[in-house]
Amino acid sequence: MIVPKLSFSNPFNQYDNGVIPGWQYGGEATLANDYISLTPAAPNKVGWVWSDEPVSMAAWEVQLEFHIGGQANRGAGGGMAFWFSAQQGRTGPIYGHEDNYEGLGVFFDTYEGDESEETEPFVVAMMNYGTAIGGESESPNYYNNQVGVCFAAYRNLPHLVRARIVWAEQRLQLWLDLDNSGHYQSCVQTKPGDDRLKVPESGYFGVTGSTGSFGDSHVVYSF
Repeated sequence: MIVPKLSFSNPFNQYDNGVIPGWQYGGEATLANDYISLTPAAPNKVGWVWSDEPVSMAAWEVQLEFHIGGQANRGAGGGMAFWFSAQQGRTGPIYGHEDNYEGLGVFFDTYEGDESEETEPFVVAMMNYGTAIGGESESPNYYNNQVGVCFAAYRNLPHLVRARIVWAEQRLQLWLDLDNSGHYQSCVQTKPGDDRLKVPESGYFGVTGSTGSFGDSHVVYSF
């Protein structure tokens, strides 16, 4: 069952005056006919799209269609995040969202080695419970919040990428379609009853993106 006001898709000219029913977008986010651009491929940009109202669901599944890319001959340029959070759209340092969120964040980022050409995209699922993610010290330990991670070559592909994110029966599952074929590969699979996962009973859906000293474009086609 697709919930209309919790979904959007292209062509975006179907939405009058650029207003997506049930959603709001801002920062550097701009609406084109085929996609929402969260950030342009420029340094130090932040963009976001969030559901208007909190929802209460015992289980949900999201399919997110997106593209992340930038210059191939340099390091990565920021990252993108999917959210189901008790708070909506508070701007901060975690891909454009605050670091003391309460809920689930799924982050699409790129590991960079000693050489700028050594890059490897990854996906990591992080739970947080209202305190600064990784702790209050000068050297945050993000592993305490990590519930699953995988490496996947989704950056700079010539087509869109699909992610399926499922929360059901106290279990988080995530799959990726990297070749635009409709066939998904497993990325994150938590065990049923994992006590690290305390997804809020009520929350907002969101997608945010940010860039740093380099800038990737972060584009969403549908949610």
